[in-house]
Amino acid sequence: SVFMTVALIVIVFFGIRQAGGAAAVMENARALPGYLNLTRGYDAATGSASSFSLLSIVSTMAWGLGYFGMPHILLRFMAIEDAEKLNTSRRIATVWVVISMAIAVVIGVIGNGVTAAGKVPFLSTSSEAETIIIKLSDLMSQNGLLLAIAAGVILSGILAATMSTADSQLLAAASSVSQDLMQDFLGIKMDEKATMRTARITVLAIAIVGVLLAWDPNSSVFRVVSFAWAGFGASFGPVMLFSLFWKRTNKQ
Repeated sequence: SVFMTVALIVIVFFGIRQAGGAAAVMENARALPGYLNLTRGYDAATGSASSFSLLSIVSTMAWGLGYFGMPHILLRFMAIEDAEKLNTSRRIATVWVVISMAIAVVIGVIGNGVTAAGKVPFLSTSSEAETIIIKLSDLMSQNGLLLAIAAGVILSGILAATMSTADSQLLAAASSVSQDLMQDFLGIKMDEKATMRTARITVLAIAIVGVLLAWDPNSSVFRVVSFAWAGFGASFGPVMLFSLFWKRTNKQ
């Protein structure tokens, strides 16, 4: 979290400077058709504003349910050593998400300003746009030793964010298959060694699938994650909320 925080802060200030200042960043953002419009968005492919349908708006708002159903997030809370610390954890998690997501959007706006200033090539596709932090890090590394070290910290922050999510997802998948699916649902009796072997095979299989999905350089991480996020949100989000706040969630 420290690496990610430092990376986000450094890239914001460096990006603003490269774009020509905060005023230039805002001017470029306002020039985009559909900027800060709740019913319209900017289409980079056509350079014009595109309208959101009611279904798109509702679907996008429904992404919020994803957080309640994310196994790797729930595991963090389930593994807490003291139930009294849940309130503190909840506040920290909420504040961190608001800050990190807001800064992520700001980096996108700043990246547009840096592109307009000609410091970074125009990123036309979604998969290219997702590399803006890497492009800014590359630009930063060309401005002296200290900034090159800072660029390394930023790239470490990206890896830290990736590993933080990936290890939790793999752990959740491994325990789900070896315990919930194989033993609880299918009723297969396994000793500790067999359970561990099944968990390791699951981790390896999911890692291979992940590599195959990432093999295509033109694929969009956001597009893949959005489907997974929406799926988790629709499947488990409402169930979690009902089980916490409605006593008649199930017959028992």
